[in-house]
Amino acid sequence: MYTASILMPVYNGERYLSEAIDSVLAQSFADFEFIIVDDGSTDNCPAIIRAYKDKRIRYIRLPQHMGISHALNHGLQYAEGELIFRMDADDFCFPQRIQCQINFMRQHPDVSICGSDTELIDEDGMVIGHRNVKKGDQRIKIALFFGETSLAHPAVVMRKGFLKKHRVQYSESYLHAEDYELWCRCTAFCTFDNVPEALVQYRHHSHSVSKAYRYQQRVSAQKILVNHLRSLGLTPSPEELNCHMQFSLPLNQSDRPNRSELAMWGDKLLAWNSKNHVFAPDLFQVELEERYMHVYG
Repeated sequence: MYTASILMPVYNGERYLSEAIDSVLAQSFADFEFIIVDDGSTDNCPAIIRAYKDKRIRYIRLPQHMGISHALNHGLQYAEGELIFRMDADDFCFPQRIQCQINFMRQHPDVSICGSDTELIDEDGMVIGHRNVKKGDQRIKIALFFGETSLAHPAVVMRKGFLKKHRVQYSESYLHAEDYELWCRCTAFCTFDNVPEALVQYRHHSHSVSKAYRYQQRVSAQKILVNHLRSLGLTPSPEELNCHMQFSLPLNQSDRPNRSELAMWGDKLLAWNSKNHVFAPDLFQVELEERYMHVYG
């Protein structure tokens, strides 16, 4: 059995594919299998992948394009590693990425899913920013409650034993937001964290999901958030839900509630959390106040 499985789906991603593969094969930690799931690509992806002769690569080609969630679930069936690392075909791993997250997971046996900070790059690989994500289980879960994915999908590592125990798979029902849905669903039985170091370069380009499908991604995320609130025992009225979306995932500003409505929903959330002890009260209140200021600062 391998220590690590790196799982990377690709669909018509020939432009950056070699760079992504090279960054995985150049890892300082070498005991891994590299599962590449080709989701029915019609470009040069198959030829690029087959040109590599590294025995750690396991190439799986799906007969037709089924979407990233299907490709990931298919790849998970083959993963033999104790730890399963995600990677995207247009991103780049720093050489210490795998070793660093292995060390972190060994030092924190209670953590089942772990991400990291990321460096943002453009189409040409130039650094354009740095994303410092939330650290600590409570802060990450509070962020999820407010629609924020503080776990960068291509920087995540998950314990295989955890996935098997809870029969965790990606849902194919939420287009372009499969990671957010998975993290929300795992909240009830998972401890999250993030390594305080940029281990992956996350590429922003015209065909990336966050740009090409931004509206659809936001619509899917709103549906996921509604389900997440219900799973936590919250059934907001349409007006209250509108307030929560303004805190979290607003589609536009035309439906922005007034200050008193927003404040009332905030007070209701504080009372709910105080009664049910879902989140650390001090952290929850700080996050809520910051989001109120963001809307009506």
